Amino acid sequence: MDSNSAFVADQLEANGIAVVRHTSVGDHLETLTATLIEIGRRADVAVVTGGLGPTVDDRSAEAAARAAGVEPMFK
Repeated sequence: MDSNSAFVADQLEANGIAVVRHTSVGDHLETLTATLIEIGRRADVAVVTGGLGPTVDDRSAEAAARAAGVEPMFK
């Protein structure tokens, strides 16, 4: 069950930010990248969260960098 999306949406809506869509994708880098590119074409803001929290195999930051056409910066 995805309670995280509902919680994040409630918090954003409470602060005046309209939430119009939730999207869930797996951990496949190309799928994540393509989804972020598509979101970037139609939305002003994207909130990305992991279902299990930060893990060593999380590809979200790498996908976001690819979608933006920049090199990832990890600290």
